[in-house]
Amino acid sequence: MMKKLLMVVVLALVSLAGAAQTFRANLDESVKPGDNFWQYAVGNWLKNNPIDKEYPMNGAFVDLHKQNELRINALIMKYANEKNLPQGSDGQKIGAFYRLYMDSVGRNKMGYEPILPYLKQIRSIKTREEAMKVMAELDAKGFNTAPYGLGLTLNPFNSSFLMMGVSHGGATMDQEYYAEPNEQQKAEVAAKKSLYKDLLKMVGNSDADAERMMQAEWAIEHRIGVKTLNQVDRRDPMKTIHFTTWEQLLKDFKGIDWVAYRDALNAPKDIDTLNVEQLEPLHEVEKVLAETSVDDLKAYMELKAR
Repeated sequence: MMKKLLMVVVLALVSLAGAAQTFRANLDESVKPGDNFWQYAVGNWLKNNPIDKEYPMNGAFVDLHKQNELRINALIMKYANEKNLPQGSDGQKIGAFYRLYMDSVGRNKMGYEPILPYLKQIRSIKTREEAMKVMAELDAKGFNTAPYGLGLTLNPFNSSFLMMGVSHGGATMDQEYYAEPNEQQKAEVAAKKSLYKDLLKMVGNSDADAERMMQAEWAIEHRIGVKTLNQVDRRDPMKTIHFTTWEQLLKDFKGIDWVAYRDALNAPKDIDTLNVEQLEPLHEVEKVLAETSVDDLKAYMELKAR
């Protein structure tokens, strides 16, 4: 028994010695810890693990992401290069969609004609009730026209199980970009608004109309964005966990027609428990839907229907 215990201790010490060597190899001992502890602690690691130009950071999760991308690409290319797959099969659909997407010449010739029927549907809206109906219907088709969402997500307390989750939409940037942006963030906001205006002009709107519609969309986005959790608060997982029942969701968020949205998604009608990710921005969405003019809601939807 003593021999076994001694062996375990020896192995543990060997392991610790190896870890210590690895840790020391990451140090930059040319720097004094009191002058720049970060450089001292990880300087050699940073030197030996340069950041790829296509990524803003480095680490295990970046490596895993890249590995997944390569695996998915290999799978897509397998289907894209196979022309004799059964019509309607998953592989045939994936391959056809990939070839369509890569045909930039053909897509440029079509312009925005493929989405014109949906733009006409939005532009013909006259009432708030129509706007809510079209918003849900187009969102269910993948156009992201609804500033709210309902879908499958992992149970935050047991990742082996799926459950229904509810979230807000609208905001496309972190909360800080809307609330207290620094100079760089202000520049990014300006660039995004310029892009929005260009996108609206590309589907036939005049410069003046595109400017008005962009500002209307941004007002909605800003209202929701300032209410979202900032990057620090999002690190606390408990701040994005709010379990509720379907019946309670209908009571707590009456400003959204969840039944119509659920049916548009063709989601199950026997939903029991849901997780509402963030409460405050979802309540703000209710106010947006009730208080924003129909024309401004149409502008928001038109920008999203692209």
